[in-house]
Amino acid sequence: MAAPELVIRQVAMQAAEWFVLIDSGEATPQELVAFEQWRGADPAHEQAWQQAQRISGLASNLPQQTGSTLRRKTRLDRRKAIKQLAILIAAVPAGWLGWRTGEQQGWLADYRTAAGEQRRIVLADGTVIQLNTATRVDIDYNAASRTVHLRGGEILITTSPDPDAQRNGKPRPFIVQTAYGRVQPLGTRFVVRHIDDHVFVAVQEGAVQISNGARTDILHANEETRFDADAIDQPQALSPRELNWTRGVISADETRLGDFIAELARYRPGILRCDPAVADIRVTGAYQLQDTDAILLNLAKVFPVKLEYRTRYWVTVVAR
Repeated sequence: MAAPELVIRQVAMQAAEWFVLIDSGEATPQELVAFEQWRGADPAHEQAWQQAQRISGLASNLPQQTGSTLRRKTRLDRRKAIKQLAILIAAVPAGWLGWRTGEQQGWLADYRTAAGEQRRIVLADGTVIQLNTATRVDIDYNAASRTVHLRGGEILITTSPDPDAQRNGKPRPFIVQTAYGRVQPLGTRFVVRHIDDHVFVAVQEGAVQISNGARTDILHANEETRFDADAIDQPQALSPRELNWTRGVISADETRLGDFIAELARYRPGILRCDPAVADIRVTGAYQLQDTDAILLNLAKVFPVKLEYRTRYWVTVVAR
């Protein structure tokens, strides 16, 4: 097996090549299909792709020579741009390397969803898990515990009593393990989301115990919070919008257009961006996630914005 550092460099180079190709607007339909297949083949591919997008979004703040190279589209500059972008992707914080090589690593998750896909699974004990867009989980049921490893994305869990409790003398604990700590339900229905640099938890019924190594807190029904390896935020009242995705809906209530587009982008393959010039427009409404193109068209009708398509998979919302 290749050394972890070599794997990271290889994946970073692949992500950079895909990014520069798609950014050029010259990718063929066949290449776009191949890109989506690559992106879904390994969680590390998706993480490298997300890193490439973050770097591109910050290109204006990079040193002038590097930033300008990444923003050019000419073929003469493409190889240089790929190399520079790959270096920046591979410089992702050490959490990537730890995730790849640590005790909980998983090259391919037991269950996963692509961008825009949702999936419902029933585990051996009757627990039901609904996976939101771009989500990966591994299941580890053994004699000591029932553990769901959330590798990334968002899940809604409705727990079921341990069917082996009578045989074993006591129920096995149910645990959702994340990169920043664990969430242990006390007979409940709850959401766990791990995106970016924190974990979000919302409890619809019952209660959960959150442990991040530094402290342990209890979160009760109709409460939500977020945590990382260092802290657990004070609980807040659960926003009904946090569970709308379970009904196939994305909603906004005087939400910044930039924030709304960032959330909508989670449900679309490719790249969806909002120009800063229109990012502060306020959006209110509920939209069906099954057709994100229709959502974008509706926004263009209602607000003074238009859609710029570099390709079908690269859309920017700009001022009309």
